[in-house]
Amino acid sequence: MVVIFLIGVSWGAFRSAVGQEIRDGVWVRKAFSRLTWLAVGSADSFLLHLFLFCSYTRFMQYTLSIGAAAPTITIHRRLLAAFGAPLPPLRLDPLSQLVLALINVRTRDEVARAAFAGLALKFRSWDRLQHAAPDVIEPIIDRVTFPEKKAVTLPAALRAITARRGRLTLDFLDELPTDAARAWLTDIPGVGPKISASVLNFSTLQRRALVVDTHCKRVAKRLRLVPRPANDEKVSALLDGQMPSIWTAEDIFDHHRLLKQLGQTYCTATTPSCRSCPLRSLCPTGQARWAAPAKRLSDDRFAEPVMAVSSL
Repeated sequence: MVVIFLIGVSWGAFRSAVGQEIRDGVWVRKAFSRLTWLAVGSADSFLLHLFLFCSYTRFMQYTLSIGAAAPTITIHRRLLAAFGAPLPPLRLDPLSQLVLALINVRTRDEVARAAFAGLALKFRSWDRLQHAAPDVIEPIIDRVTFPEKKAVTLPAALRAITARRGRLTLDFLDELPTDAARAWLTDIPGVGPKISASVLNFSTLQRRALVVDTHCKRVAKRLRLVPRPANDEKVSALLDGQMPSIWTAEDIFDHHRLLKQLGQTYCTATTPSCRSCPLRSLCPTGQARWAAPAKRLSDDRFAEPVMAVSSL
């Protein structure tokens, strides 16, 4: 650990000397951050954060979020060890990603992708889709959840973009700061924190925005990373704030996929496999459930008491 720390100090001095060229080296930051996940255990979290701070001096705000980032890094490292690195996403343009995300609400990914392909084949352009009647759209997406509602909200969202911008495009979001782009997206009917984050992070925009789906939210609440009563917007904001500031958009995508995979395999809604979960030692819910397996406590009882988020 001492050697790693000294390397971090030296690297910080080197970065200050060479300036802009190294500052833009995203691959270097990513390589160093992944090295620390492998090299440092949870017991060494203080030295880990000191190393990261010394290595990346331009991220001064990182020192203010050490408590928030420490559990995130430990969780990420354990999930990488359990599941391996996720496959990179097939990045769509922002408008296409919005269409896919709207279809994907409460729907399995493979079903949503099939519906998306059906729409693309039928209409050939999203401009045609925005003028399509719901009774034409619904049979194409009939396997998704609530197809009758999505057949209405999907073209309505596209028309709302055209009304605000004069034409159907989201390419202009590339020129906006991430917070401004997220705010613009959430003003579209039917677009909330999850969909806006998916457009920003999954698409060719590649922004630092964590997508929080049902699985991620369940895992976060059981780990006490967020308060149980928090709504989707609050959960998304709190978890987004816990992302280490050195992480790239790709790192945050990986974290989403790892949390989702945990929620689909071990941390399921009704029958979680706490005994074999890779995060069991970090999870108050899992420890309580394993300590009293016969009581079959409900999710709500497991979620109490909630740790103060400010202490994370």
